[in-house]
Amino acid sequence: NPLTTPTISPAATICVGQSQTLTASGGTNYSWRTGASTTSISVTPTSTTTYSVTVSNANGCTAAAAALVTVSPSIATTVSPAVICMGDSAVLTATGGGTYLWNTANTNSAISVAPTSTSTYSVIVTNGICSAAATAMVTVNPNPTATAASNVTITQGQSTNLTATGGGTYSWSSGAGNSSNITVSPAVTTIYCVTVTDANGCSDSACVTVLVDEDCAKVGELYLPNAFSPNNDTENDVIKIYYGNYDCITTFKLVIYNRWGEKVFETISPIA
Repeated sequence: NPLTTPTISPAATICVGQSQTLTASGGTNYSWRTGASTTSISVTPTSTTTYSVTVSNANGCTAAAAALVTVSPSIATTVSPAVICMGDSAVLTATGGGTYLWNTANTNSAISVAPTSTSTYSVIVTNGICSAAATAMVTVNPNPTATAASNVTITQGQSTNLTATGGGTYSWSSGAGNSSNITVSPAVTTIYCVTVTDANGCSDSACVTVLVDEDCAKVGELYLPNAFSPNNDTENDVIKIYYGNYDCITTFKLVIYNRWGEKVFETISPIA
């Protein structure tokens, strides 16, 4: 009687965790080493394994065949999540493979993203025939809304208070201060900008212009009290002139005499 000629197909390479269907042919009865007696079996080896089957035909003749299932090591990939502020970007980096495919269609291992709302990004990493997937969430925190005082006009020599809102910390330009309220007295028209930062580290900026009116005709009158009481009670202890803008005074001289006509004080400085 002729011998049967059995075969097993296919000889395959799979990844750890995958299954492979092996099919025998060439006879009428099949006896796999796994104990199965069907034509086809599904196997999930954790390491490279040889599977054999004994095949017999109607004449009772038998023959054996074998197939090698090669198991490639699995790969692992991770992508760290990120937290950004609105308008910023984040770099997501995947590892562990030879090729990469992100859901953005990018094929680099690292991608730069700038979502306008919290978003999830995924990547499939492939090494040979094996692949793995990973996801990462990019959380987008809203920026605060910085507001500063409205533009203000002052006379040269005057001061004004500027107020900012919208955050937890404040940083004014030109070293003006780190408080939500600052007092400034610029000699010329100046723009003051404030950066407002919230608890998430997100920030916004706003600016205010302090216009300095250098028209001395608008300063007002000069006033000199005719008496003072130097008794250290913090009231009227010092005699001085009052004027809206001392820089508008080009020439100044003040002489004080006592009741007997004796000079007791003299100055050429309006703020001395």
